[in-house]
Amino acid sequence: RREIAVLDKAINKAVRAIEKKQPMHIKLQEQIRHSNETIKSSTKDMQAAQAELDKQQEVVDALRADLDKVKHAQQQFEERVASEEGKELQLASAQLQEYHRIKE
Repeated sequence: RREIAVLDKAINKAVRAIEKKQPMHIKLQEQIRHSNETIKSSTKDMQAAQAELDKQQEVVDALRADLDKVKHAQQQFEERVASEEGKELQLASAQLQEYHRIKE
C-alpha cells in the first residue's frame, strides 16, 4: 500500500506538471502553426516574384536583341552613306523630267 501511495503521489505530481505546462505547449503549437503559415505565404510570394523576374528578363533580352538589330542597321546605313558620298545623284529619266518641270 505504501508503494501504491508513493506511485499515486508521483503520478499526481507528473499530471500537475503536465497540466502546468499545457498552456505553454498550446502557445508553442500556435507559434509553430503561425510560422508554418508565414513560411508557406513567403514561399508563394517568392515564387511569384521569381516568375515576374523571369518574365521581365525575357523582355530585357528581347529589347537587347532589338537594340542589336537597330545598331547593325545603323552601321550598315552609315557605311552605305559613306560609300555613296561623293557620287553624283543619278535620277531616273522620269524623275529628271519632273525635276526640270518643277525647276522651270
